[in-house]
Amino acid sequence: MKRLLSIPLATAVACLVLAASSCLSTPTAMPAPTPGEESLADLIAAGRVSEVRRRFANSSALNQKDAAGQSLLHVAALKNDAEMVRLLIELKADPDIRDNVGDTPLSASIQAGCLDAARALAEGNASVFSANAAGRPVHALAREKGADSFTAILSARTVAQRD
Repeated sequence: MKRLLSIPLATAVACLVLAASSCLSTPTAMPAPTPGEESLADLIAAGRVSEVRRRFANSSALNQKDAAGQSLLHVAALKNDAEMVRLLIELKADPDIRDNVGDTPLSASIQAGCLDAARALAEGNASVFSANAAGRPVHALAREKGADSFTAILSARTVAQRD
């Protein structure tokens, strides 16, 4: 309890504003598959890279979200599917897109222990400075999780990032 009381008022207010603003945005719903066709989320969850690549040829739907605000990149990251993460980033998915609770795919993967996906996101230049709704930047989350998590977010691209 003492620890909660030591949080500066400005930090607490900033966290509340971030949490409230994440609820104000309306996520883009994932389009329903045509009859006989699996949804994109199902294909990503199953790791079917070639089918996802075919579906996204000339598509702008890479950053679509489900009801929880999770993008396709969130789904792949939380499945710890590094190959799918790389594909989505190659196709220009936003590596810093946030879900309804304010997590980016990188922060979600670090918190879930999905380190292969975290490495792929770091290689794809996902921000290690983006903070979740609780105000914790990815690099701090990774450091708290331990050496394996912290080294997972180190790449030539992330060490060159600036806050």
